[in-house]
Amino acid sequence: VFVAPLAPAAAPTAAQPAPAVIAAPAATAPLAAPLNTAPTTPAPVPQPPTLAGQWSGGYLVQSCRESGAAVGSGFCVSLGSGGGMVLTPQQSGTTLAGTLSIGGFSPIPVTGTIGVDRIVALAGSGSIQWADLALTQWRGTLGTTLDGTMQYTITTTAPIGSATISGTFILRP
Repeated sequence: VFVAPLAPAAAPTAAQPAPAVIAAPAATAPLAAPLNTAPTTPAPVPQPPTLAGQWSGGYLVQSCRESGAAVGSGFCVSLGSGGGMVLTPQQSGTTLAGTLSIGGFSPIPVTGTIGVDRIVALAGSGSIQWADLALTQWRGTLGTTLDGTMQYTITTTAPIGSATISGTFILRP
């Protein structure tokens, strides 16, 4: 950059300020990227694992709480300490739908999700032989087995009473 020399200036006076000095702009890098760079490929989007077929196993009761007409009736004792469990899921992306059998009860419809982290979460409700069963929490981790924790409530209609059962489960394909 060429800067012309300044002519000698007279000494500034009180009424006349000193002349301003203007610096030349600094050199800048080109704004465009070089043309010979290869395009970058985006990272693949993680996909959830497949959960299909029938998964069978069992559950163990960790706790049971009676309420309403069931209090003191032995309802929890009659439900036992565990039993068989069968999950028959259908999958579309991360969404699950299917049926779940707990113990000797009729299967109930369930819906839920499966994440790329292999976590399966389900909920559902339905009529069983003599009551209604509501699966309020069912969360498992899918590996070579599907194991986790669950909670469900069985409510009778006459007299109205219920038992809320918490437990663990393990299922195999």
